[in-house]
Amino acid sequence: MILKLIAVILATVLSFRLIVRYILPMLGLYVVKKASKNMEEKMKEKSQGQKIYQKGDTEIRLKSNQNGSSNSKTDDYIDFEEVD
Repeated sequence: MILKLIAVILATVLSFRLIVRYILPMLGLYVVKKASKNMEEKMKEKSQGQKIYQKGDTEIRLKSNQNGSSNSKTDDYIDFEEVD
């Protein structure tokens, strides 16, 4: 009975050490790589435009108007006066 208890405790401790030593670092590395890739894609999207298509190394990106000024002729100019 006591030998069985010691074996279970020993197996639990060894499996916990195995998880902490090998599996958690691999999991942490995976999370860091995924977050890094996500941030890199967001920065590319901000500087080069939104990705529409990718096949192999070829990417097609649609640039958006980021500076707020528009070149369309449909914008209206509104003149206003300050009222005291």
